[in-house]
Amino acid sequence: MSILADLTSALDLAFNHAKYETVLELAPKLILELSKHDLLTPSKTSKVNENDLKVARKIIEVICQSSLLTTPADLESFSKYISLIKPLSENIDLLWLHLISLLAKGDFIQHQQLSSYYNTILPDFESSKYATFGKNLDIYLNEGNYGGVLKSFQNDNTLDKYITSFKSGFLELCRNEIGDNIQSSYKNGLKLGAARTLLYFETDLEVVEFSNQRDWEVDTEGLIIFDNINKNDIFDDEEKPEDVIDPIVIVNSYARELENIV
Repeated sequence: MSILADLTSALDLAFNHAKYETVLELAPKLILELSKHDLLTPSKTSKVNENDLKVARKIIEVICQSSLLTTPADLESFSKYISLIKPLSENIDLLWLHLISLLAKGDFIQHQQLSSYYNTILPDFESSKYATFGKNLDIYLNEGNYGGVLKSFQNDNTLDKYITSFKSGFLELCRNEIGDNIQSSYKNGLKLGAARTLLYFETDLEVVEFSNQRDWEVDTEGLIIFDNINKNDIFDDEEKPEDVIDPIVIVNSYARELENIV
């Protein structure tokens, strides 16, 4: 097992020095070596040392943790390697992070199936430090309380470093849902400032960019118009029709109008 031992030492060194990208570079080689030694899914007749199995589980745990700590988080790798984690009491925190990741992707069916399964086979599953956070997110999403979800991620200073990895996914999911509701509710248009509050953006420019992604029209007075949108008008990246107004121009014009009002 000299190759596996060397790779494990390199893994520990990289993880302890926060070289998470290096950990992910080592991951495929480690998984291959673990498989060669029957340490991933040992058969009943396999003569595998229990301590070696614990080491193997720790290796996969470190790989999963590292995938969430890269900048940005490598959620694709997390999704791939988390499938190798055994549903054991020692792994309940990672299992809860997996459930939260499924919510962030909008995969509610698999989330429900795995949640029921883990609760059935692990009596202490609810004791994870992520259990309350994960359950609250599930409740908010089921209720359509997207504001509650977004508020859960508002304070970066208090967010767990692993939970932070899923923030962008939840923001995108919730803003798209809120955007659908806005579009169907405000037939006469909506001011940028109001949309900024509803969508939990910090600046009007972010709202304009979000509006452009959804083919909403934003006029120079800062009004978002949802009707009379020609969905068939698709322009190439290099094309910029004359009637498309630069987002910064829109925001600056809107700001000047607010100053005049004041």
